[in-house]
Amino acid sequence: MKKFLLIFILFNPLGLKAQETLITGVYQGHSLYIKNPYNKELGKFCINSVKVNHREINIDLKLSALKLDFKEWDLFTPVVIRVYHDEACKPRFVNPEAILFHSSFKYDSLFISDSLIMWHTKGDKREGLYTIEKLADSYWDEVSTIKAKGDFEGADYIYFPEYDVGGNKYRIKYSLPNGRFLYSKELEIFHYNEPITFTPKSVTDIITLSRHSDYEIMDLEGNVILSGSGKVIPLRRLKKGDYMIYLEGYSDNFIKK
Repeated sequence: MKKFLLIFILFNPLGLKAQETLITGVYQGHSLYIKNPYNKELGKFCINSVKVNHREINIDLKLSALKLDFKEWDLFTPVVIRVYHDEACKPRFVNPEAILFHSSFKYDSLFISDSLIMWHTKGDKREGLYTIEKLADSYWDEVSTIKAKGDFEGADYIYFPEYDVGGNKYRIKYSLPNGRFLYSKELEIFHYNEPITFTPKSVTDIITLSRHSDYEIMDLEGNVILSGSGKVIPLRRLKKGDYMIYLEGYSDNFIKK
């Protein structure tokens, strides 16, 4: 059964004279039209403002039909349209099918580490294709493709990237032979040539890292005792014993004296 990524919400807080009507979907190259009724008693049009993806758009509200052309958004971008209007009237979406995305596919989870990119999807089809794209000089380059497994209930995928020193940004494109495609959210990671180190391994007060990093301090059973971000980790209040530290994808042991 196909799921429709299209939602209407009418919000009417008690005591307020303004309402919000919301519609979500995916921009597919078509304009969306909104009927804007005129209230003769008030001498004004119904709609007060329109936001697309939390950004108020510049549009002439003194028209009976408003046209959203989504020129600022890329093709197949998910869109959330919020229409703010008077309580006494109600705008109407003339052609909501313009942003209706017929698909049961979704990215269920995505993960990036110092050595791999993993993602889990639901609803993919055997004829589908995943394209891994990497941002380079403001352009998205295709670096690899993976055929979909066609497991509708859920499938896992792994890609082993080659990072550049510094910032790296990736995204995944799922496409079908009929031309439809959908992007994942963007994944970012900062990569260093030299592995991070820490001193000392027999600790009295502090651990010092070779560079600023996220970290986790765990007991030998894997329970996280302390986590944070920085170059110096204060451990004076830590009880004596053996611990592990997790840094940028690897772990090592140390002793608290």
